[in-house]
Amino acid sequence: MTRKLGLTLALVSLALSPTAVHAASKQDKKMMKLIAQCAYVVKMAEGNGVKLRNSAATWEQATANVAMQLKLDPVPYINEARAKYKKRERVMGSGDAVRSMIARAKECDAQL
Repeated sequence: MTRKLGLTLALVSLALSPTAVHAASKQDKKMMKLIAQCAYVVKMAEGNGVKLRNSAATWEQATANVAMQLKLDPVPYINEARAKYKKRERVMGSGDAVRSMIARAKECDAQL
């Protein structure tokens, strides 16, 4: 399943699902990871002057909504995304890491 399809299905299923209390499954954690990563890269892309259809505030709200529905703390997932791109910056260099982040932000923007 591609990221785009997976994220789309995840957001739709959350919107339609009842708010019953349940333990977070692997699928829930994966969805939270994808949404938190998108929130982080969109925020960084906007900081670099990239204009997107959906703002970082929209992604932060989506992250908060999903976290609330899934009963998960979004902070570790956002920190994981930050660490991923910091490592990429050390390995690839800042220019390539920024280009990678901007490309990912555009993918995320198309998905939402």
